[in-house]
Amino acid sequence: MGGDKIEYTKQAVQYAINHFTPSDIASLTVFDNEVQVLYPAREVEFKDEFKGVDKLIRIVKVMSLINSRQGATLRFLANECGVCERTVYRDIDALAQGEL
Repeated sequence: MGGDKIEYTKQAVQYAINHFTPSDIASLTVFDNEVQVLYPAREVEFKDEFKGVDKLIRIVKVMSLINSRQGATLRFLANECGVCERTVYRDIDALAQGEL
């Protein structure tokens, strides 16, 4: 997923987040070559806990690109995600440190 598709996905997610009410139940699951539950289903008490979803979408995309393309360079990953190389480096570092 790249370019317009990823941007439309981010906009759709932000729209949904902005319209959450405390009684809504939400979860975030990523499907790739395996299933990852990033946020288990629960009532949305605070919208802010979902504000980092666009970063999670980007990190999942980076992981997918790394898994599907051996030898992917930092520049390639940054171009595919529409961010600078430093952002990808910070994302990978956060994953390595277990911060996500």
